[in-house]
Amino acid sequence: MKIMFICSGNTCRSPMAEAFLRRRLQETGVSSIEVISAGACIWPDDVAAPDTITEMKLHGIDLSGRKAVQATPEMLAECDLVLAMTHGVARFVKDMVPEGAKTQVLSLGDYLGTGEEVDDPYGCGEEVYHAVAQQLERMVNAAADKLVK
Repeated sequence: MKIMFICSGNTCRSPMAEAFLRRRLQETGVSSIEVISAGACIWPDDVAAPDTITEMKLHGIDLSGRKAVQATPEMLAECDLVLAMTHGVARFVKDMVPEGAKTQVLSLGDYLGTGEEVDDPYGCGEEVYHAVAQQLERMVNAAADKLVK
């Protein structure tokens, strides 16, 4: 199974979610799930936001070399499940998935059945990044539990 987390620019939320899920799967010994992340509309040559790097270091995760990845229809078609940070991103991405692809696109909150959205912390300071990281870790751990059942 291949899962993609997606947000707007792939500099904050989706790389955090990817890192949290990778760690959770490793801790639980699950190797059958591939995890990636991308952005719906990235700035060329963009990298992880400085506050993302700082926050994730607090969680023991190094994203300092992380470069933003632009989602493409081909990448989306290779995924079984695409989890967007918001309903708006999910709607945008659904239109990018090639016709006939088996890719399921949902917001992370809809996948969990809560409808919860993960707001973009870009430029909002370390307190907001910390809150978003806590929210994502909680949601991603719940998603991991659901995935491995």
